[in-house]
Amino acid sequence: MEAVTLTAWHRLRRFLAQLSLSTLGAVALGVLAVFLILRFYGLPPQVKNYLLRELRARGLNVSIGRVLLDPAGAVIARNVRVYRTPAQDDLLVGVSRVRLGIGWFSWWQGRPFLQSAEVSNATVRFPLTERTTAALEDVHAHIEFNSQGLVVRSAEARILNLLVSLRGAILLNGPLPRPKVPDDPDAARLHAQRLEAAWRQAEDISGRFDPQHPLRLHIDFTVPTASPLDATARVVLSGHDVRFSGALVREIGAEAAYANQVATLSALTVQLSRGALTVTGEADLKQQRAHAEFYSDLDFTPLAVALPWRAGEAVSRLDFGDLPVFSGHAEGSWKDAKPDWKMQADVDWENFTYGGAPFRRLVIPIACDGQRLFIPTAVLESDRGSVRLDALYDRAIPSMRAKLDSNLDITLLTGLVSPAFDRFLESLHFNVAGPVASITVSGSGNDPRQWLLSGHAKVENCSYKKIALDSLETDFTFQDLVLGLKNFTVRRPEGTVRGEFQDDFGRRIVRIGGLAADVDLQAVAPALGNKFAGYVAPYRFDKPPKAKFSGLVDLNDDREKLETNLVVDFDSPGTLHYMLYKYPLDIAKAKGRLRVEGRSLSLRCDEGQLFDGKLNGTLGVGFQTKDPSLRASFKLDGGDFHQAMSKLYKNEQASGTVTLQMSLAGILGNLSSFTGDGSIGVENGYILSIPFLGGLSNLVGAIIPGFGASKADHGSCTFKIADGVLHTDDLTISSLTFSAIGNGQADYVRNALDFDVRVNVRGIVGLLLFPVSKLFEYHGSGTLENPVWKSKIL
Repeated sequence: MEAVTLTAWHRLRRFLAQLSLSTLGAVALGVLAVFLILRFYGLPPQVKNYLLRELRARGLNVSIGRVLLDPAGAVIARNVRVYRTPAQDDLLVGVSRVRLGIGWFSWWQGRPFLQSAEVSNATVRFPLTERTTAALEDVHAHIEFNSQGLVVRSAEARILNLLVSLRGAILLNGPLPRPKVPDDPDAARLHAQRLEAAWRQAEDISGRFDPQHPLRLHIDFTVPTASPLDATARVVLSGHDVRFSGALVREIGAEAAYANQVATLSALTVQLSRGALTVTGEADLKQQRAHAEFYSDLDFTPLAVALPWRAGEAVSRLDFGDLPVFSGHAEGSWKDAKPDWKMQADVDWENFTYGGAPFRRLVIPIACDGQRLFIPTAVLESDRGSVRLDALYDRAIPSMRAKLDSNLDITLLTGLVSPAFDRFLESLHFNVAGPVASITVSGSGNDPRQWLLSGHAKVENCSYKKIALDSLETDFTFQDLVLGLKNFTVRRPEGTVRGEFQDDFGRRIVRIGGLAADVDLQAVAPALGNKFAGYVAPYRFDKPPKAKFSGLVDLNDDREKLETNLVVDFDSPGTLHYMLYKYPLDIAKAKGRLRVEGRSLSLRCDEGQLFDGKLNGTLGVGFQTKDPSLRASFKLDGGDFHQAMSKLYKNEQASGTVTLQMSLAGILGNLSSFTGDGSIGVENGYILSIPFLGGLSNLVGAIIPGFGASKADHGSCTFKIADGVLHTDDLTISSLTFSAIGNGQADYVRNALDFDVRVNVRGIVGLLLFPVSKLFEYHGSGTLENPVWKSKIL
């Protein structure tokens, strides 16, 4: 019996054991199934609603997407958004994933259900405006909830190249503060635009820092939401060996604190390779006033690469022997509707160079009260002169008043004002000292370009655009990049220039009114621009002509249509040497007008002497195309034929008096393009010695003794020019004993002659020779210099 009973008992135990394992397995499988459902499909809506109710009870207006269960028992909240108001119309922050620590048995222990929140490797976005969002990258945060609010145990993030770390507490004893936005829609839109612009500028500045060495910002804080002004905070900023736009900054550091509504900046320090900048200050929000002090002996030249190009170029030209000192203090108050602030500062630099030029000292005292800027006496001293300046700028009017006295070589200031002004400075050179100038500045408005600079200047032994000047004296104005000169007097060894003109550096246009000169025209022409120098280059006077200039010169070579319209009236006591193609012309006592319109030049000679004869005519050159065109028309009366042949053809045998009238048109450098017509007449001269008739003289002289040495009473012809050929049908040469009639052409491009001449003998001899008159018909061929003449019937 006992054996049966024992066997039955063992069977019962095995059954019960198997039943327990099955039950436990079933329970475990059930729990696992529930966990997987909660892990991937989320907790019931009741749990999310419970969380939201508890968050709202703590003063947080939150929305949550899905709520999932973490394997460690925590809750994962997706798409968490925190709003400033219960209406959830003003988003404060959005986070894609938050891990919430839950006290599942909090009801048993009497603790809050929601205990903590953690964020890891997250991106948190703060909306600044409807179109702009600030993003915190690589966010790690651990926050605990207590009965008073939130405790930030640790928080780190990266924003705008700053590594930010936070520790502190937020006391949720009231609604979250809202930023002040204007009620007026237009003002609100303007506020948003300014906020967006400020954020873009902050992003730009941040992007210029080396991302491998970001600045570190640590903040310890306590903030009650009911009264944010009663917060406390301590802020520390630090950075070492940071590069900003390539410039190395050895150290950046700042310490600040906020308590009892007073913000205190203990020290802000910036150190470069040489020197440091230090700023301290305090702002009392209760009293609504603040003050700051600053001192710098920072050699800031390494920052030239980080500055805008014009300022950077100017700073790069500086080199400090002694460290530059800049110090001052500022204070302000905003109790009234209109803020009130004042600043005093002093610039004191010694022993420095700018662009390689040494300066002894620069002193600038500055006083400003928010509306007016006052500089009592600024001084710049160098071995090449000095400058003293007094200035007052009133923004309320606005107006500018200043007085400047200088004998400084102003070319030392290249790079300070504008590229156009630099071009002007580069055209100047002072051999001894700079101009002695007294200048006043006046104007209304905030644009310095519209301020009027006026004064008087005098300088000796200098040059402008490499034009040497004995002296220069003038009254001047400068406004909107336009330099105007009146009572302008320049003296050179050969003469003087007097009058007025203005140079518009912005539009690159020179306007001239009533400028009289008796100086070397080619030497001073570059003062009006290289283009004008090119215009007058062919017209060379052995003595300076008396010239009067008026009009406008356009220096913009790239314009399709130039505005140039310049007139030069000249009266020369000497000789104008002009080369017409390859023929030299010496015009004495020339009087006339030179005019430049656009890309065309015209010369009118009203009076002149050429080969001792009276000359008048016109000449025009067009530069509109790559191949300049020429047109000319002139008349010569009573010229010395011997001078003409000697000058043009090196022929010393011809003589007589010549009259010439001719018109030409063609392309410079292309003889075959010229067309024209004219007439020529020679009286009482040895005409047959002309080179192309020389061979004819010898040939006829073999039959009629003395023919080649005969003096002609008259010679004339009319002619036409085309395709490089001069053609005549009516050449006539006559004397008491003979006459010659000819026609044909001279090809001056190919240097070839094709001409027929018939010689008639007058008087009794002519009658005797009439039966054989055909013997006196000749044809000329060959070159113009060495023609070959033959009888047409032999």
